[in-house]
Amino acid sequence: MRSYSGAILFSAVFIGCAAAPAHSQNFEFSNEVDLDVLVAVGDADSVREGVQADFRLRSEAEAVTQAGLRWGGALALAVRTRDGRRGLQAEGGPSSGPAGLVTGLGGSKGGEGEVIGLERAEVFIRSTLFEIYAGVGPSAALRERIRPPSTLRLASADGGLIDPLGGALVDTGVTLSAPAPQLTVRTRRLAGFALAASLTPSGDACGPDRCLDVRYGEVDQIASAAVSFDRRVPSSRTRWSAMAGFEAGRAVAAPLSAALDDPWIVTAQLARETGGVMLSVSGVHAFEGVADAEYSAISAKVSIETGDWLMDAEIGRADADLAGRDGWTAQTGVSRFVGDRGVAGAAIRLQTNAAAALVFEAGLRF
Repeated sequence: MRSYSGAILFSAVFIGCAAAPAHSQNFEFSNEVDLDVLVAVGDADSVREGVQADFRLRSEAEAVTQAGLRWGGALALAVRTRDGRRGLQAEGGPSSGPAGLVTGLGGSKGGEGEVIGLERAEVFIRSTLFEIYAGVGPSAALRERIRPPSTLRLASADGGLIDPLGGALVDTGVTLSAPAPQLTVRTRRLAGFALAASLTPSGDACGPDRCLDVRYGEVDQIASAAVSFDRRVPSSRTRWSAMAGFEAGRAVAAPLSAALDDPWIVTAQLARETGGVMLSVSGVHAFEGVADAEYSAISAKVSIETGDWLMDAEIGRADADLAGRDGWTAQTGVSRFVGDRGVAGAAIRLQTNAAAALVFEAGLRF
């Protein structure tokens, strides 16, 4: 992660809040905490033993002026373990490259161990027509993504944080930067539609959820735009959601870089939910910024919520030029609430090489 201080940024947010006019000091605070642990069992040659853990804190303070303008600050903190198994990267140190600026494929394997980092540390203003966010945060396209309910929070066929079998290749949520200082402008929804655009002057290759080797190059001057749709049909109570996004940035060379070009990403999603059943499809196509290499992925998911129970089934497939192959991952599972704060789930996971794992996850929600 870059050398900027999240603590300083977050302090600035709330110093600004404290310095605001007295008539807008009636803040409302909201806090959410997720804590999950995951273990997997299966073939010893495929499944890594041990417990993986993930902690998320999300906090927001919002005030309303006499004119009806909403403003405040938001913080999201992640503390987690990395298993270093995603993406079919090499096991050891840096390879001969080239490595993708979008996925990191072709370069050294992602790091293992514990990490702490910011997902958000930003101030915002919300009017009846626009929303403005400034500070450490995601791109506009990533901010607008549809996130279907999932039985497991840490392991997923599409972009899971932990890869119990190793070699997971599918991630339709790839982005050109981890959370970094940015400015985002978003419209409020009109007839279900919203537009968003962001500028990230200096991207960050390494954050809590994605960490690429900066020795292969970085991406700066990242522009992102997205259009999203979300509306429920009154007659049938069916909810339709859709999203299309774009990111482009400037490639910055580093000691292990090959010849670089500017990378870009195009992504799209569609979802339909009715009666607790949600069907969703996601796709992405990206230019990696090196050697005419491209990456594409698509996934489909069905989730069913009934009472305290959630069931889902998901499959995804990806093709990565820098990995020199394509691959698929499938996962199906079930989870349920336990008491007021607990959740427990299990899933069966299958991958390209016919490896299989049984994954267990337990968590707390506050």
